[in-house]
Amino acid sequence: MINGNATLVGNVVSEPKQSVSLNGNDLARFRMVVQPRKFDQASGVWVDGTPSYYTVITRKGLAFNVLESLRVGDPIFVSGTIQVREWESGDQRRSSTEIYANSIGHDLCRGVSMFRHVNRTVRPKQQSANASVSDATVAA
Repeated sequence: MINGNATLVGNVVSEPKQSVSLNGNDLARFRMVVQPRKFDQASGVWVDGTPSYYTVITRKGLAFNVLESLRVGDPIFVSGTIQVREWESGDQRRSSTEIYANSIGHDLCRGVSMFRHVNRTVRPKQQSANASVSDATVAA
């Protein structure tokens, strides 16, 4: 396993899904793609680089905010701890790259976003994490 801190800039490619960790924490996870682009001087056009895909995992209040805020196609940045897990399956070597996010935001170089504060008190048990921010409060 390889660990390190990273900030990634890319796009959401799967709808964020709610789950619960083994210790009962609220989680949200989604996939993102990072695909660099560069200007090819010879042809005069922008060229896409090789895409890299990551599973983003968030917890607690950030998980709730991700579920409320992110949709497929959104341009984002993610900052957190990256982990690359490697294993062998038969005669093939496999790997999975995850980032445990500390911070996520819309990439304002590519659009505008409207920020709303949420009340960080304990959310009622019967309230789901998919409820509206205006209808519920969230655990910090």
